Amino acid sequence: MWQPTSLFLRTEFIFWREYSVIEDIGDALIITTPENPFWHWGNLIVLKEWPRREQTKRWRDMHFTRIAPLQPISNRLLVWEGIPKDKDFLEAYSADGLIFSTFDVLQLDELYKQPTHRSDILIRAIPDSDEEWHSVIAMNVESFSTLYDDSEYRNFAEQRFAHYRKMVRKGIGHWYGAYINGELAGSLGIFRGDGLCRFQEVAVRPRFRRQGIAATLVYETARTAQQEYSGYPQIIAADADGDAIRIYRALGFKKDSLSYALRERR
Repeated sequence: MWQPTSLFLRTEFIFWREYSVIEDIGDALIITTPENPFWHWGNLIVLKEWPRREQTKRWRDMHFTRIAPLQPISNRLLVWEGIPKDKDFLEAYSADGLIFSTFDVLQLDELYKQPTHRSDILIRAIPDSDEEWHSVIAMNVESFSTLYDDSEYRNFAEQRFAHYRKMVRKGIGHWYGAYINGELAGSLGIFRGDGLCRFQEVAVRPRFRRQGIAATLVYETARTAQQEYSGYPQIIAADADGDAIRIYRALGFKKDSLSYALRERR
């Protein structure tokens, strides 16, 4: 099967290999995750090169025949390997209802503890306990559901965290929580594969934000991963205009590349 070279797609394969159905059709991969039809990044088309304008109908038809029947709500998503050599395709795909977006892919260079580091926070791995994982899901939903449809996001999160928990059981990674006075204030995951580590779902409860919790949680997780997964580059993806990327940069993550996508206009 085709192996991408980009750090983003290589680390996405950590999760696709575990729980998705991957079909190589020559110039693209069709990826579906029947166990979680709400996971947009688990039900998509991955092109091996940037999209061509003359293929607009082909990829639309491919989505509606191969992916949409598995989704409660159709959500088209195209991603690809490499830098687009031109942007002639954008007009055609925009007319077809897709939005072009990018995000930064960062790699940890040298890890720096921040002045806002919180020594009073307990950082620990989430054990294999239903109660503990349910609390992580509840915290994640509270953190992110305002950005998405609440019921759809909850369905996504419940299935996604069931997958994360199974991966932790297999020894592929860890999930960590940040606790303040016994309350779960934030959490994240880190998983390994193909000689790389990838951060997932860095979340902080709204009432605990801007208090140094995310920076402390990422720092301590990265420091632990440097010891456990020595020599594995640590990768994280973030919106270039978001608040989170400023935290990651301050901690020592540096931009490796851009990742590109065409997603359905909602």
